[in-house]
Amino acid sequence: TSGAASFYNGSSGSADLMVDVSGYFEPPISTGVTVTASPASIAANGTSTSTITATVLQNGAPVSGDQVMFAVSPTTGAGSFSSSTAVTNTSGVATVTYTSSTTLGTFTITATEANSGMSGSTTVTQSATSIVTVTASPSSIPANGTSTSTITATVTTTSGAPVSGATVDFTVSAGGGTFSTASGTTNGSGQVSVVYISSTTSGFYTITASDTTSPTGSGTVTIDQTVYPAPATLYTVTVTASSSSIPANGTSTSTITATVTTSGAPVSGDQVALSLPSPLPASCGTLSSSSGVTNSSGEVVVTYTASSTTGNCKVSAAEAADGQSGFTTVTQTTPSNTVSVSASPAVLSANGSTSSAITVVVTSPSGLAVSGDTVSFTESPSPAGACGTLSSGSATTNSSGEAVVTYLSSTTSGFCTIKATESASGGSGTVTIDQTAVS
Repeated sequence: TSGAASFYNGSSGSADLMVDVSGYFEPPISTGVTVTASPASIAANGTSTSTITATVLQNGAPVSGDQVMFAVSPTTGAGSFSSSTAVTNTSGVATVTYTSSTTLGTFTITATEANSGMSGSTTVTQSATSIVTVTASPSSIPANGTSTSTITATVTTTSGAPVSGATVDFTVSAGGGTFSTASGTTNGSGQVSVVYISSTTSGFYTITASDTTSPTGSGTVTIDQTVYPAPATLYTVTVTASSSSIPANGTSTSTITATVTTSGAPVSGDQVALSLPSPLPASCGTLSSSSGVTNSSGEVVVTYTASSTTGNCKVSAAEAADGQSGFTTVTQTTPSNTVSVSASPAVLSANGSTSSAITVVVTSPSGLAVSGDTVSFTESPSPAGACGTLSSGSATTNSSGEAVVTYLSSTTSGFCTIKATESASGGSGTVTIDQTAVS
């Protein structure tokens, strides 16, 4: 920063001059919204992401608890946000994730905060990318250091056209074998092939083919190196589900156990890969892990979590040492209605005359009230005699999904658990009444 100060002294001699420039040369105090994208350039493949960070400052201090709205322009061909709004933390920072579309171009992302209406923007460039599909033929070879498999990478554009003249590099995960050549150039069909030579360690190995020519892309294939020499007796893979039928509610789980045996004896230390169908159908959920190593019981255990779509899902398990596999099926069923039961009051005197209103609310899996549903009631006393009587053994839900009966206490102190079961889907719920002793 430059500037000038003038001083005039009408008399001869000297004089002291003081100029107050406090704050003049200091940087300005920041107020506004700063937006960044990391990375600022992503592949236009519909899956690549960028972290969008908005920082809100007021007089240089971070503004916390301020709601920030994110928007992208142009909207045509743009990607999507993990959320259109976020709230600033104690550092004044609000973050969302931007996922690319398949449209090439540069898109402006604007963040506007609610307190003062300030905004800021940044850009994300969606660049062209190639699609690399990799195959192995055969996909299973002995781990003898000499067996081979032909690895073929096919490079196409996002529209499916073959890419010729692309340089493709091949790598394999730790412990894997070698390649006849680690790099090659695609032909007119967008393909390049190399020969993979096994190592002497059995297991599953991931081979990655990377297109290093702009636009870049990569793909993988898994190859199984089986034990050499092969076991005298074939291995067997048995896959079971602790619950073969679970509600399609997005949260229910089933324990998947893959057991590897040979002649009935467990095989320990064997690598097992678990998988779901590809492409993944809506009736399939997720696995907590896609691989594991068998324990002393020959088992690998993972958790399957349901999706929210009914149907069957095939869960497969393949072991590495002998190349054997098995599967089981989990059926995702229509979730039961939710039954909420309450007692008012929940504590009453065991005098044979005090009453409580038992209210049941039945809602569908989507949270809507279920009307016209018959609800049946049962009682479980602790100790015997601690349950009174109900005004009716059943009731029908009204338009609000509610059914109400009256409970009349007995003369025995203790707890009475009342179970309500609705007929439409078999959903149930309970409430416990405490009958206190008469003083």
